[in-house]
Amino acid sequence: QGLFFIDSLTSAASVARQKADANGVPALDRDVFLDNLRDEESLSAQFERAVALAQKRGYAVIIGHPYPETLAFLHKALPALEPRNVRLTSIDQFLRQRLWSRLIAPEPAPSRYLLHSSPIFEPEPEPESAAEIKAER
Repeated sequence: QGLFFIDSLTSAASVARQKADANGVPALDRDVFLDNLRDEESLSAQFERAVALAQKRGYAVIIGHPYPETLAFLHKALPALEPRNVRLTSIDQFLRQRLWSRLIAPEPAPSRYLLHSSPIFEPEPEPESAAEIKAER
């Protein structure tokens, strides 16, 4: 039905991902919570953590809020991603791309993404953290 679930992992005891997987609902866990602290230094540190993970693994899932501080930080930080071969995308777009890649090729085609999630796909090893970040492999 085009539905998916992103677990923000607000509880270490969360079983939501397991339940989603068991019921055939595409699901991801967040890798990085962007704005638990809203000062520039904390936002930057979390954002860099996500970018590093995306460059290493190929994507990262980031969750944040539309706080004024977060939006101002992203307004400055996002344009600097392109030279780093990283880009922001939505989770549903990421998941559609992953599904399409698996339908036409045994291995997903290389692509660049930042902050995204995915719709229907076969579960992979759990990511470290709700938007995903994907870097060019």
